[in-house]
Amino acid sequence: MRVADRIKTKKVLIVVMVFCSVNLIIIAVVALSYFLAGSSPVEEFHATVRNDVDFTVHYHDNDVFGGGARPHGKHYLMSYTDFIEVEHSLSAAFDDDVEVSFRCSVTETILIRHIRSSDRNSNPIVYIEEFPVSEIEGVTIGRRITFYSNENGQDGGVYIIYPYEHIDVYRDFVSKHNSQMRNMDVTTDRSLLFSAEIYINITYNLRIGEKGINQTFTRGVTIPISSEVFLPELTGEQVSELSTSTESADRLGFLSIILLVAWFSLLVYGFSYSIRRLVTMNADEHRLVDSVIKKYSDELVMSTAPIDLSGYAVVPVRQFQELLKSAIILGKHIICHHDERSAAFCVIDGDHAYFYEVEYTAATPTQS
Repeated sequence: MRVADRIKTKKVLIVVMVFCSVNLIIIAVVALSYFLAGSSPVEEFHATVRNDVDFTVHYHDNDVFGGGARPHGKHYLMSYTDFIEVEHSLSAAFDDDVEVSFRCSVTETILIRHIRSSDRNSNPIVYIEEFPVSEIEGVTIGRRITFYSNENGQDGGVYIIYPYEHIDVYRDFVSKHNSQMRNMDVTTDRSLLFSAEIYINITYNLRIGEKGINQTFTRGVTIPISSEVFLPELTGEQVSELSTSTESADRLGFLSIILLVAWFSLLVYGFSYSIRRLVTMNADEHRLVDSVIKKYSDELVMSTAPIDLSGYAVVPVRQFQELLKSAIILGKHIICHHDERSAAFCVIDGDHAYFYEVEYTAATPTQS
């Protein structure tokens, strides 16, 4: 046995020495070529991006204010507001003519908060709903470019919001909440108040492949709708600077090979560690699913077929406890389907599907 162990040890030492020698040779050759190459030229690229957003409030025709628009910078009366125009565009000035792929999307979100202090940041959000409004994308070439969300782009991007559509949502929520409290005989020491706001989010994404730039710019307008006197607030940065530099192939090649050698040096250890870790993780995932199914069997409806989510607005849920809380609040059962690949849990409410899934790390039979 000792002779055999010595032979195995010598073989391992030989393999390790050969492996290290090859790595050192590669590093020495690349380092030599790097220093012989001398200073490498660096190509720099700059761009200035201006993200303009503004709004104009339009009142109903009436004897008090008359028709026409109210400019930005004043307080407004919600009861007289007809609609709000949100004007936006993205202008970019580049060092050179470049080909730019762009995408603009507009979403409209209503937020309802439970007021517990005068600090808005400490008031928890109790209801949120997002409505994708529009999205447009394209490709253009130039040095000075202005992007709009509408296809013709002649008058700039303009989005119109009607606050009263969301005020009805806010009123229905408060009414249902108060009714629910009466049904559950819940009392509090003080009156419950809720605030609501609409957030218009405008996102531009610019991609310049030849320069390695993929940048997203976001601005928007926050519109309070739970008070009679309100002032919309602009959010986000108006002006941004972009810059990038590209080194010669010699320097980049040297760095790439160094990283490759370092990665390969850890491959043997990392591979064996990963296999052990995957097996452990897979066992933990199966135990988690088995525990959930056993503990909450009364709330689960087991499905033999995969859950069909087509036609529903899917709302991903991060933890099972959050899905369970939603099921209790909505008075719904949780649909469950699990096989050798994953376990899926879902709560259906109207056209929304609240979805939580555990994907097994490796494909092994599910324990029942």
